[in-house]
Amino acid sequence: MATCVVGLGAAVSDAQQGETLSFEVASVKANRSGDRSSRFQLLPGGRFVATNTTVRALLQAAYRFDYLPFQLIGGPSWIEVERFDVEGRAGASASMADVDAMVRSLLASRFKMTYAKETRDMPVYHLVAARADGRPGPQLRQASKACDRTPIPVDAPPPAPNANALPRCGARFTRGTLGQRIEGIGATIDELAQRLSGPALRIVVNRSNFEGTFDYELEFTPDNTQPATDAAADTSLALFTALQEQLGLRLESARGPVDVLVIQSAERPGEN
Repeated sequence: MATCVVGLGAAVSDAQQGETLSFEVASVKANRSGDRSSRFQLLPGGRFVATNTTVRALLQAAYRFDYLPFQLIGGPSWIEVERFDVEGRAGASASMADVDAMVRSLLASRFKMTYAKETRDMPVYHLVAARADGRPGPQLRQASKACDRTPIPVDAPPPAPNANALPRCGARFTRGTLGQRIEGIGATIDELAQRLSGPALRIVVNRSNFEGTFDYELEFTPDNTQPATDAAADTSLALFTALQEQLGLRLESARGPVDVLVIQSAERPGEN
């Protein structure tokens, strides 16, 4: 088991600048609106705004949501229930990596949060071909749609909206008739596996042997990941069933290494 203890009070940027980074001005206020939705924004001038966020979600945001909820372990129960409005001013010259480090510093200074990075052996899913002949399903096709493959630097700001621009190549979530839809345009099966990890509540690893890029559409009902047992539920479709029927793929239980953040301590913030 590999463990890296993170002392957030000495947080540094991904560029390992060797210095503590913090917001020039920061505000943390309790949000008691009762709303369940959250929003994260990086606005012009280096302003970071998190509205109605839990502390667990704020930690995810500090790592650009590379860690899914099930990859955050431990901590007091209130960090996934109580909600806050957080705003920080980083300055116009701050990079996205700088802002990430500043959010981690804020978690340390205002929430007294400490945690450790670990790699644990945990249940995962292998994404494999469901059909004996290895053929894909009807909604999994070799890529034919035009899409934009131009690389975007990791630290680049989001591009300005352009109605005439080609869609980006890759897999993305969209709204579907069954509640959730994953659309792939010129996308790999590895990208599909990455998107499936959230609704499957486990890390999904591609073991399908389907190589190249594909166009695909997968529609399923959220929070319904187990194999369907009720044929009368014609308005919902479990993820397991949708994968087999639409893409010719299935999820197979396995174990494997999973990166996690183990939260060791956190405290409610004081008033501003």
